[in-house]
Order: sequence, then structure tokens, then C-alpha cells
Amino acid sequence: MRKLYDAGYDAGVRTAEDKLRAAGFHDIDDESNEDLAQMAIVCALHSERLRNDREREFVRKMVRWTARGRRLSEKQEDWLRDCHERARQ
Repeated sequence: MRKLYDAGYDAGVRTAEDKLRAAGFHDIDDESNEDLAQMAIVCALHSERLRNDREREFVRKMVRWTARGRRLSEKQEDWLRDCHERARQ
């Protein structure tokens, strides 16, 4: 029963945090999001170095999302880091 309660509580906290981030609120101590936002901006500035239009569209979305304080999934972070490596070359 405790596992079920904890899972529900955690899901509720994540939902509330996502809603607040979507409304423009973000944790001022969340430096990792600032790093991701800077990576997304670098990628956007050097979008000609990205592989294709799919990556360019992804980067455009990540610039908007990170500017609003939205957290990225692990898969999105990994893809953004790969794009950043190509954009810096």
C-alpha cells in the first residue's frame, strides 16, 4: 500500500511542477536547466552544422522549452547534447 501511495504522490508532485513550469515559474537554483538553455541557443545559432531539418526543429523547440523552464527528458537531454557537440565543431 505504501508503494502505491508514494507512486501517486510522486506523480502528483511532477504534474504540479510541470504545470508551474509551463506557466513560466521555475526553480531559481536549477542551474542544469540554464546549461541546457545555453546549449540549445548555441545549437540554434549554428543550425547549419546540424544533420537535418528534424534536428533543427528539435533545437527550436528546446530553445523555447528551456527558456520557459521546462525540464527535458533524459532522451531529449542526450539528443540536445549530441546536437551541441556537432554545433560546436
